[in-house]
Amino acid sequence: MIRWLRVWRLVWVALCLGCLACSTTPGKSPTSGDPLERMNGEQLREMGEKFLAADDGPTALRYLTTADEKRPNDPLIQYDLGDAYDARGMPEKALEYFQRALTLKPDYPEAHNAIGKIYAEQGRSDEALQAFQLALTNPFFQTPHYALFNMGLIYEKQGNWQMALTYYQRALQANRNYAAAYHRMGKVLEATGRKNEAREAYGNALQFDPNMVEGHYDFARLSYQMGDFSSAHFSFSRVVKLAPNSAMALEAAKYVHAIEVRFPQ
Repeated sequence: MIRWLRVWRLVWVALCLGCLACSTTPGKSPTSGDPLERMNGEQLREMGEKFLAADDGPTALRYLTTADEKRPNDPLIQYDLGDAYDARGMPEKALEYFQRALTLKPDYPEAHNAIGKIYAEQGRSDEALQAFQLALTNPFFQTPHYALFNMGLIYEKQGNWQMALTYYQRALQANRNYAAAYHRMGKVLEATGRKNEAREAYGNALQFDPNMVEGHYDFARLSYQMGDFSSAHFSFSRVVKLAPNSAMALEAAKYVHAIEVRFPQ
């Protein structure tokens, strides 16, 4: 399903590119054979974002770099470049562009959140928390659940279960459909011995993301421990189907076999 979705995105991007390439002003010939030269900065940014969504980082960078040349003071382009470099595994370069975006637009919550995420990955927890808080101070931040969730991850990694749980709950208050927050909440609840609540949280995660492999595995594992073999069999089977070559799928397959031996059809 994911593969076909990505293929469709790429086809759609190609169609958009074809349309944009034909959208030059009538009577004027392009100054270069490069189709990017015929687009303005906004068109280039939009195309770069579409290639990012299609997981084509190199092509996205090509469009966004050209967009930056045409509109060097556009904070959206700077942010997108940071996003593209982060996706390419170049965090320092990404930070450079996120910080440029903030220089151009100091109240840019998405940029603060992106910087915080990189700091957290680098183990710079205090700086990360500060960046997330800065994102949350903006009342127009459209996705505060991301910053709240990221703060929960930091506290979870530190073993501060109560603070982690608090921030995952706040993330869900901001977006009740956020499957990742339910899943991490389940992890914290399980770590503190609250297995029934953890299983419920894993189930909630699957309600909003039926293809979450880790969610299925964790829900199935607790279901198996609690004697709900039917639910366990279903979710372990989903793990095998969704991620057939993963270590998690190999482990899930053992459970599936054990359940089928115990309860033959």
